[in-house]
Amino acid sequence: RWMQTTCGPACQACMTVDYCYRCGSKPDMEDAMGDKEIVPLFERIIENYPKDKISILSYPESREDFLESHGLELTEVEQAVDYTALGYKNFNEWIEKEKDWIEDLDHEKPYVITLDNFLSDEECDHFIKEGYRLGFEQSTKVVDLGDEGMMSDEGLVDSGRTSRNTFCSDDCYDSEINMAVMNRIEALTGIPKENSEDLQLLKYEVDEHYEEHHDAVWHWNELFCGNRIITVFLYLNDVEEGGETRLNALNIDVKPKKGMALIWPSVTNDDTDALEDWAWHEAQPVKKG
Repeated sequence: RWMQTTCGPACQACMTVDYCYRCGSKPDMEDAMGDKEIVPLFERIIENYPKDKISILSYPESREDFLESHGLELTEVEQAVDYTALGYKNFNEWIEKEKDWIEDLDHEKPYVITLDNFLSDEECDHFIKEGYRLGFEQSTKVVDLGDEGMMSDEGLVDSGRTSRNTFCSDDCYDSEINMAVMNRIEALTGIPKENSEDLQLLKYEVDEHYEEHHDAVWHWNELFCGNRIITVFLYLNDVEEGGETRLNALNIDVKPKKGMALIWPSVTNDDTDALEDWAWHEAQPVKKG
């Protein structure tokens, strides 16, 4: 298989480079989530998680009464980007001049929430140690090789993504702590862990960042795995300065906090095959810590 996908022309197996060919489809598999189920997923979390540990960073305007009935409201967060230093009067002028597509978004904003103490200190420390044990490697981007869904396995080293990463697979996946966390995420979201990727462990040094990107990948809609539905981002340590997760269209900056989970949808509530354009995000450079 390695020779077929890496040396397709020599092996006369160019078709194996195509994810759709290799993965095929499994018609007997049920979708983990269907249309109109994203908002209920978030509201189940809001109903069941301790209210003093939840922060609501964004929500659909039509669901304001739901939040009020649970004694919750929008949480204001400190803005990490100084737009005046970039030459703009404010966020709105930056949008107008640099991100005018945001002005065209005409569907409701999604839920974006944080959950404090989702991971214990012991669990955070475990994953950090596992990352070093497994070995962090230069993070890459997915490479599109054409217009017919042909994708590369190797990825692209790019100046827009300067972190290092590894995956909690094999013995890391089977560890007691990882299974406890995966089961906790399954219970929280209602999405079976079999429908989740292995946890990706990311390491950012000072000045490292990840430019604006989306977690959903357009061509995955054609694969049996389907697209990424939601992102559950787990912070393993505090950061003294910088390193915020920024959702640009929503003007939200989330400061890393050890043990906290940040959750947002990658697809829309109305159509789980459609990318949620409110969810473009980036990792701000770490400045200190």
